[in-house]
Amino acid sequence: MLRRSPQGESRDTGRVVELKVEEDGDLHIALHDVTGDKPGVVVCEVPAKPQWCEIRTTWTPTRFPFHTGTAKKLTFGQSPIITVIGKAFWDLGHAPKDQGNRRKYMPDYAVWEIHPVMKLDVQ
Repeated sequence: MLRRSPQGESRDTGRVVELKVEEDGDLHIALHDVTGDKPGVVVCEVPAKPQWCEIRTTWTPTRFPFHTGTAKKLTFGQSPIITVIGKAFWDLGHAPKDQGNRRKYMPDYAVWEIHPVMKLDVQ
């Protein structure tokens, strides 16, 4: 569940259930409730800019930056629990016509994202 701080930052803690790199190089981290009891998945996005490379390398062996022509799922060992801090972003491109918080084509996923992720801690 996204929580907002007085400074305007959002924070979420969850279990990584999917990790992929988009064509533009952005790293998408899908987080589910730590216990698995609550429905919904939140996408946390780490942009493909040099200032965010350190966030990428602190918890995955993948070497960044790298370029890809298509989106690619990345593999990871055990599903880590992470806390991310960043800006809450309403991704209008994924929102249904009624503007609900479930994506049109991926109803388990929230329309709200944390983008960009500015800090990532592995538990």
